[in-house]
Amino acid sequence: MRQLRNCDFCGDDAVGTFEVIPPELEPTDDEQRRVALCGNCRKQLQLLLEPLVARLRAESEDGSNRRRDDSGTSTTAERNAGRDEKRKRQTATRRHDRSQSGTATDGTGANADRTAASDDEVSVAPSATTKAASDETRAESGRKSADGCGSDTGTNGEAADSSRERASRAYVKVVQFLNSREFPMKRREAESFVAEAYGVDRDAVATIVDHAIETGEFEQKRGKLRKP
Repeated sequence: MRQLRNCDFCGDDAVGTFEVIPPELEPTDDEQRRVALCGNCRKQLQLLLEPLVARLRAESEDGSNRRRDDSGTSTTAERNAGRDEKRKRQTATRRHDRSQSGTATDGTGANADRTAASDDEVSVAPSATTKAASDETRAESGRKSADGCGSDTGTNGEAADSSRERASRAYVKVVQFLNSREFPMKRREAESFVAEAYGVDRDAVATIVDHAIETGEFEQKRGKLRKP
């Protein structure tokens, strides 16, 4: 086993064992070296190694900075990528919402069109039905009116025929009654006899007598009825 009492370089009494590579450089066990040094050799070794150690420290710091930069760049890139992905998702969501909104609007418009068309059909159909019903009603009313007119005409005709028949019978009776009397006779007395005998109104009898005079059955002179 190596003696640690003497300096590894000059053989003087060693003041201690020292690590050649500073611990802050994080050397591995294989890279690290330990030597026993006296005070003078220790100073000399530090002077010799100082430029190398400074360079290693600088390189180590550069590496750390690069790692930090790389890490920062990576983190920034990741953040940017995350933001890009978030924006993409938001854009896709907005497009989807607009698409759904457009579809809903189209559906509402189609429903509104169908509803409007249905309303038009409902409004037109009753109108046509109402018109047809109105036409039918008018036609029926016309038929009834025509039937009524025909009925009235027939009734009036029948009444007229009946009236003429009664008038004819009354005329015959009055003429026969007067012919059974002696002429000349006073018209007023003759009309009174007929009215009392048949229960006919005096004016009606006068009308029949006027008609008989017009047709030549009798003549009237000075208020008396005579044979022609």
